[in-house]
Amino acid sequence: MYEQLEIGDPYLRVQGKPEGTIFDIRYPSIELVYNIERPTKTEVAQFVNGSLFEIRAVELNKLIIITSKVGTMPWCDAPYNPNFGDCRLDPVETKTQGYGLTLLLTDSPAGTLKHMRLIGLGNDFSRKFRKLVLENKELLMSESEYDRRLQEIFAKYTTDQIVEYSSSIRYRYRD
Repeated sequence: MYEQLEIGDPYLRVQGKPEGTIFDIRYPSIELVYNIERPTKTEVAQFVNGSLFEIRAVELNKLIIITSKVGTMPWCDAPYNPNFGDCRLDPVETKTQGYGLTLLLTDSPAGTLKHMRLIGLGNDFSRKFRKLVLENKELLMSESEYDRRLQEIFAKYTTDQIVEYSSSIRYRYRD
């Protein structure tokens, strides 16, 4: 089921959540939300068509970490666990298919939608990402175990280090 989103309206999924990057698979699309407290005009401008966008994925400590960069903004990281939601990903059956990514900018903590953009992810990234998600989904763990592993990752690695580790599953996009 599709959800109607309009610039200026609250996006209820992130309303009240702290500032940060949130990644989720929302069949039939993938969603990446930059939830920024009072984004500046410069930050909003980074999300317009034509701005560089890069996304990467890696498994560290048996957890998936997504790293992304929009325009000239710094790299961000977002953990993802396919066991805590709807992680359906259709197979990528042709050499030209790729997943759709909905990129959203929201104003934290109200969750007001400031900008949205749809990006077609490349075939190679989509195939590798699906394989990573399906393999990781087999690693069942409790929420407390997930939280413990996540704390270990962020205690051990900086975002820039995670970006370096995530260089094998990556996609770079510019309109």
